[in-house]
Amino acid sequence: MKTTCTITFHASHNYGSMLQAYALQKTLNRLGYSNKIINLRTKKQRDIYPMWRNKPKTFKSLVKKILLFPYKNQVMRKYDLFENFLQNNLELTEEYSDITDLEHSIPQADVYISGSDQIWNTSTDDFTDLYFLPFINDKKKISYAPSFGPKNNIPTKYINHIKNFDILSVREKASADMLTHLLGRSVKTVLDPTLLLNSSSWLELTDTSLSKTGEDYVFIYSPGAGNEFTSFIKTFSRGSSLPLVSSNVFNIRKLYFNNVKYQLDSGPVEFLNLIKNARFVIAESFHAVVFSILFKKPFAAFNGLKDNRMNNILTMLDLKQTAIDENSKINIKSFDNIDFDNAISKLESFKNYSIDFLKEAVG
Repeated sequence: MKTTCTITFHASHNYGSMLQAYALQKTLNRLGYSNKIINLRTKKQRDIYPMWRNKPKTFKSLVKKILLFPYKNQVMRKYDLFENFLQNNLELTEEYSDITDLEHSIPQADVYISGSDQIWNTSTDDFTDLYFLPFINDKKKISYAPSFGPKNNIPTKYINHIKNFDILSVREKASADMLTHLLGRSVKTVLDPTLLLNSSSWLELTDTSLSKTGEDYVFIYSPGAGNEFTSFIKTFSRGSSLPLVSSNVFNIRKLYFNNVKYQLDSGPVEFLNLIKNARFVIAESFHAVVFSILFKKPFAAFNGLKDNRMNNILTMLDLKQTAIDENSKINIKSFDNIDFDNAISKLESFKNYSIDFLKEAVG
């Protein structure tokens, strides 16, 4: 059996990051390859998440901690849910914290895979050039659907790292076009790993004990919850007859006095359940859009045409009509006629292409 090692954002306490890592590993296993995820957890990344386990290092983090104090138990449970998912659902190597650790004991494999998620977005807080696999020199290196993020750019100094890959693919077409131009070689566009598993596979992971028992709700999700998203949600909530539910701590500071129900004790499984059981989803998030599509859940993609990642998937699946912005006035009933059957049909051909690419690339 051919062995593979993947490096990705598997340990970020971000729903999409952890779920895409799970999906790629499951896909590789189903194709007959053994796979372990290189358990890289840098100090920078570790410092981002355990809010009540570390002292605040900035005034901003102190304010955030104060505002979240009523939700302290929920936030601590959320941390534990992510860590439990990491340990119970992913096959990992020993843990590494930096390049010294890796070079001292490089995990052995026949093929090394970089991706997916925004691991090539150099502006993320936990970026490191280790996601380009510079410590691997004598084995095959491939990239599977890494993303450069919403702005789709890469500093010139990292181009040489990318040149060293034997086979290249990225998640967004614009990124493939950019690299093809810069490198003068073929770069394929393939699906995010979460789209390689069908809805039934994801439903097996969800927790039936968390199934909906109460009233309908609108699930809102934006990892950053910037001013535009916040302004839109405030306006939308005034005219909504349904309660709004959020799992995102970053909404707290700006929506603290709004009529929003916070379920902050939500790990990856709970996130899937919140989408699966919602009446409607408003998302400024690539992966929230993905799972809305897979679960055939009516949704609106906030800034869906401005964000390189969401625009790519909406265009690919003929779902650009779901894109909204700060000035949109929406009635959720008007989204009930989304043609999910057409979208899933189109998805199948892209899925087959992506899986074939992965099989051929690994060899």
